[in-house]
Formats: sequence, structure tokens, C-alpha cells
Amino acid sequence: MNDSSGIEELRNRVEALEAEMERVREQAGSAHTLAALADRDAAEVRAVGRANNQLLTALRDTQREQGEGLAALQRAVESMALAVGGLATGQAALQEGQQAILAELRALRGGGTADS
Repeated sequence: MNDSSGIEELRNRVEALEAEMERVREQAGSAHTLAALADRDAAEVRAVGRANNQLLTALRDTQREQGEGLAALQRAVESMALAVGGLATGQAALQEGQQAILAELRALRGGGTADS
């Protein structure tokens, strides 16, 4: 092997190595880009997860507030039902009293009707 062929072979090997290094740099750049995209995607997934948690918390709070409101309305309706029941009982007692008064008036008039 003479010096010129050895240098030529070395030159060819260096050129091949430089070309391979260029491909490695391109692949490393692609890998870096993919890693950055994956990192961004992971951040988006975390953001969506946080948003979903906030939404679920808001829904839970709303349901609790609405449940409390419904319970208050139920108590109010029950209170009104008791009041209406009391009014009905009072009305029945008034009607009985009116009937007793009419009966006494009729008796005092000698058997006549109080309407006449």
C-alpha cells in the first residue's frame, strides 16, 4: 500500500464518517423535535386533566347547593302543608260552630228557619 492510496482511503473513510455524522445529527434533531412535541402533548393532557377536575369540583359544589336548596323548599312545603291542614281543621270547627249557632237561633224562634 502506497502513501497516496492510504491517504485516499483515509479521505474516503473520513468523508463516509462525516456523512454518517450528518445523518446522526439529523436523527438527533428529529428525536429532539419528537421529544419536544411529546412534552407539549403531555402538558396539554395535564391541562385537560386539571380542567376536568375543576369542572367536576364545580359540578359537585353546584349539586350540593341545589340539594340544600331543594331541602329548604321541601321544609317550606311541609310547613305550608301543616298550615293548610290547620286552616282546614279551623274551618271545620268554624262550620260546626256556625251550625250550632243556627240551631240555637232556630230553637229560639220556635222552630222556624234562621234563613227566613
